[in-house]
Amino acid sequence: MFTATTTAAVVEFQRKRGLKPNGLVDERMWDTLRQLSPLTPERCEIQPLRPGDVGEAVFQLQMVLRSHYSNVIVNGYFDARIAKLVRHFQSKCGLDSTGIVNIETWRSLFSYILSSGDSGKKVRDLQTRLREHGYTLLVNGIFSEETTIAVMDFQQKHGLPVDGLVGLMTWVVLIEATPLPVHFAHLAEICKAYMQPNQVKAQGYLSNHVPASS
Repeated sequence: MFTATTTAAVVEFQRKRGLKPNGLVDERMWDTLRQLSPLTPERCEIQPLRPGDVGEAVFQLQMVLRSHYSNVIVNGYFDARIAKLVRHFQSKCGLDSTGIVNIETWRSLFSYILSSGDSGKKVRDLQTRLREHGYTLLVNGIFSEETTIAVMDFQQKHGLPVDGLVGLMTWVVLIEATPLPVHFAHLAEICKAYMQPNQVKAQGYLSNHVPASS
């Protein structure tokens, strides 16, 4: 469902990426999203990254870290803050907390991220969580364009980086955020509109499925 919030998320993304902020998900928008999707470890530079390094590989590292931690500045410079986040992540994953990003660290960083084009059980779990938050998605295990838009909309609503990538931060919020409650008053009004005997059936359904306090 492409709501006003979804449009706001798209506009924010476009503005930050230098695109025309028109809220339209056109081919240029998708091209930009695909370029932001994390590289695989095999496509990253094999040499380790360490504090003081600069360049495209560091930029990519920061993009991946931003899916796991808040307030990561993506500037292509491996500073002390990035080193601290790397050490924290390594510690959580049972790796040596060196702050140096070797191939094992790359693989662990990527293993916790879902993005457009992915498929499988983790994607089905993601779609199930999104449905719990009111998004009308097929739970088919395919990270489609519809899933990407739903993720961006969810990120916008919860103050997360709007990039369509599902890392640890987005997972945590998906699990911990309270889904929107059903509008019971609206259901009651619908029941009133039913003619007998359907009205009795509808009211009976509400009585059996809605808490008395509501």
